[in-house]
Amino acid sequence: FRLLHTYQEEGGPGDNFTGPIRTSLHPGVQHFINRKAAAAMEEYRPFGAGNIAIIVADARTGGILGYIGSQDYYDKKNAGAINYAHEPRSSGSTLKPFFYGLGLDTDVFSPASILADLPLSILNTKGEYRPGNFDHEYLGPLLYRRALANSRTIPAIRVVDKIGIEGSYEFLKNLGLASGDKTAAYYGHGLAIGGVYITLEQLIRAYGILANEGRDFSLSFTPLEKYAPSSNSLISRGESTTASNR
Repeated sequence: FRLLHTYQEEGGPGDNFTGPIRTSLHPGVQHFINRKAAAAMEEYRPFGAGNIAIIVADARTGGILGYIGSQDYYDKKNAGAINYAHEPRSSGSTLKPFFYGLGLDTDVFSPASILADLPLSILNTKGEYRPGNFDHEYLGPLLYRRALANSRTIPAIRVVDKIGIEGSYEFLKNLGLASGDKTAAYYGHGLAIGGVYITLEQLIRAYGILANEGRDFSLSFTPLEKYAPSSNSLISRGESTTASNR
């Protein structure tokens, strides 16, 4: 159903169409992720996992090669009829690379900048905000790239704080990762650590932008006869060299 709906959105046939539909889906890839999904759910369902979603896309063209919205559409116990690839969930740490990229893009930071992975307390209109790392430990001063590589929570919040909540939120909207139906203040520094709810489809598209050197990127079920990369740049290709160490 998701495939037909998307195909129609992209200019495909109407509801009464009965002929074959050509898609970018690859049978081998689809079979592979079906097996991976079944194995993953067998392992993690005993620990409370209800379902799974997987998307495999061509990093160059955006063509969707494999797509799983749930492990089993007919599994009523685990709401298999819901397309979890299209349902918003907490972004967790998945947006950190984009904020670090924005820090470089705006010359607020450089790759050699130092971020403090130390206890942090932020006062805002709601009171005192005291975030912590997932392991409840602190690594001290970290190079910018190392802080990202280790997915540290405190440094990521420092990056968003320095860039600014408003600028960070506008950046997410430009990437299609925020709808704009809420204000930046609603999320606050939680932007960096999962406060924004996104879909797997949105996330794959955003990472496709990174894979294409910052150029706009779209997902499609429709095979392309001829691919032309977007000229619309959302993230710059190069690293900033003008920012001082901070």
